[in-house]
Amino acid sequence: MPIRVLYVAHVPTISGAELSLLTLINNLDRARVQPLLICPATGPLLDRARELGIETAIVHMPYPMRTANPLRLTQLFLAWLMATIQLYWLIRSRGINLVHANLFVSLLYVLVPARLNHVPIIWHHRSILKRYRTTQFVVRICGRMVTAIIAISQAVRQSLLETGIPPQKIVVIYNPVELRDFDRQFVDPVLRSELGLTDDIKLIGIVGRLTAWKGHEDFFEAAKQVVAQMDHVRFVVVGDVQRPDNVFSEALAAEVAYKWHIQQLPERLGISRYVIFLGWRLDIHSVMRSLDILVNASWSEPFGRTIIEAMAMGVPVVATNVGGPSEIIENGVTGLLVPPRNPSALAQALLWLLHNNQQVQPLVAAAQQQAREMFDAIAITEQVMRLYIHCRRLAKEERG
Repeated sequence: MPIRVLYVAHVPTISGAELSLLTLINNLDRARVQPLLICPATGPLLDRARELGIETAIVHMPYPMRTANPLRLTQLFLAWLMATIQLYWLIRSRGINLVHANLFVSLLYVLVPARLNHVPIIWHHRSILKRYRTTQFVVRICGRMVTAIIAISQAVRQSLLETGIPPQKIVVIYNPVELRDFDRQFVDPVLRSELGLTDDIKLIGIVGRLTAWKGHEDFFEAAKQVVAQMDHVRFVVVGDVQRPDNVFSEALAAEVAYKWHIQQLPERLGISRYVIFLGWRLDIHSVMRSLDILVNASWSEPFGRTIIEAMAMGVPVVATNVGGPSEIIENGVTGLLVPPRNPSALAQALLWLLHNNQQVQPLVAAAQQQAREMFDAIAITEQVMRLYIHCRRLAKEERG
């Protein structure tokens, strides 16, 4: 009989975390796992899950915001209570055997219902924790109550350990990537024709959410130095602010302000004719296929999914030497690593790749091989499956 697993996602949109969750669920053997995905509202995540044949349900889960307003606090508590009751009865009525919470906010909603039903719970943690005392206290308490925690990189594991979570609770499992979708032979570079670029134009891209820690300012500062030395180059920005329909918070307001700032920056730097903003793109495969170089300029990066996608597609990568990228890339062998917040170092790495095509080819080949060996979706899904079995065994032992 398959394990009935409840997956909980607290946003209705799709970014890296949700894409990784969908990739995981889609690669599960349905003879072994029967998935049910919970979303807070209709939206891209729900639509895509249904396209993949994944059973879904909606439970309203407002995004918890920091506030001192008593009325707002009461509203948030009542919303949490209603969602908790719904999830409790859902777990009970559907005979759920295991709960998989995607990110910490999802865990806040489903932890109590899972514990009351004596169902093992896995928390899939995908970020490097901020060092707020209150946040670390809550994370430590919740971390001790779950059956296991999946950290998507050693950097994420380390941030969890620093909160006081027992190391035996944490398992490092990298995000799965559908490598067959990033086979260069079967993807057309349609973005280049869409943008009207001739073959001699080199296209350098940064892909991801528009938020300060992703390093877009450094990307543009480096671009200014590159175009000072060569004219046949363009820089594309793929991504937008994260706008879950169930939240408007200070964090979102800050991202909207950052987006406006970033869109004005190329003009102020005198490079606006070299920069193209694309917003979110669903055809990320053709975007990657069209790039000559991918940049990850993050100041702090828990994983770096786009790095894997570019490596698999045969696109050379320059990334900052932080967190996930430092685990994924071997500097000078499978890509180039530069210090964070250092536009000059980033520009020099880009210029080296642009001027040394012969030396770049072995680097690209090694990167493709590494992507196949470390991040194949089927192999990583099997690691998660083994953890499911282990957690169910632990839960049975606890019940005696």
